[in-house]
Amino acid sequence: MASEPEELPAEPETPGFTERIKTTVASAKEKADVTFKRVEASRPDHPTVDIAFTTVERDVERGGGLIAGALAYRFFFWVLPFVLVLVGGLGFLSAASTTAPADLAKQAGFLGLTAKSIADASASAERTRFYALLIGLPALYLASVGFVKALMVSHSLVWGVPRRKLLRKPLAAVVMTAVLVGAVVLLAIEQRVRENSSGPGILVTLLFIVFAASLWLFVSWFLPHADDVSVWQLVPGALLTAAGIQAVHVVIVYYVARKVTHSSAAYGGLGAATAILLSLFLIARVIVYGASLNAEMWRHRQVRAQSGAGNISVDQSAELPDANPGSPAPQP
Repeated sequence: MASEPEELPAEPETPGFTERIKTTVASAKEKADVTFKRVEASRPDHPTVDIAFTTVERDVERGGGLIAGALAYRFFFWVLPFVLVLVGGLGFLSAASTTAPADLAKQAGFLGLTAKSIADASASAERTRFYALLIGLPALYLASVGFVKALMVSHSLVWGVPRRKLLRKPLAAVVMTAVLVGAVVLLAIEQRVRENSSGPGILVTLLFIVFAASLWLFVSWFLPHADDVSVWQLVPGALLTAAGIQAVHVVIVYYVARKVTHSSAAYGGLGAATAILLSLFLIARVIVYGASLNAEMWRHRQVRAQSGAGNISVDQSAELPDANPGSPAPQP
């Protein structure tokens, strides 16, 4: 009797595309977790790493996302009357109405997108300029005061210092408007120089960060902070804010503006409004992170000073108060 042929072992199934993607993602996540734990374990030996972690922790503890959302809300209500004045009073209407969103974003960032939306909506009426100027000027003053107040409240929450009233409101409104316009002008100059010069433009970017950081350092000095902080100790947060604004501008120019251009036919003004709100939220997020960084660096200096004097151990550093609620920062 002939023996039956032996069955060959089945070949292992080749994993499909979905399974390979899941395996790759799981492997990458595992490596990221290991790297994160290794970096976190180095916090006691590397103060810079510890400051980075505590800055994020402070931001989460203080509700940095909600604070940034409130700032973006106030920022948005400043942008609208400002662009209204720009469109109505400075004759920007005709230029904005014939410029593509991508080109306008390169020239003026999120303000360019806002101007484009207002110009398109008002192109059919010549008298719009007069009414825009009539309504925009008082609205701009009120919005500027509201934005300064929001900045003061947000920095009080981040630093843990008492809130205070805003004095000299007209001066504060004018100074804040000048600072914001200065930042937009710097972005426009940077973009123009970058377009007319060869090379990667790294030097131009660094110069923008330095000038923008100087503007924000001036603003930060008049916002609430610990009473024993010098102006030079606010430089790290100013640099972080300036670098973040530069990064947001790059995202607007090379991604958001193109999306708005391609989606204008389908979504109209809704697409532009979404891009503007997203840009303002990202800028506000950077501002909050800059304040958190300065506050955490101040707290680490307090820890070193008190631990060096033998008054506190490093393990007790988390129990230190946020800031000395003594004399307030200078009024604008």
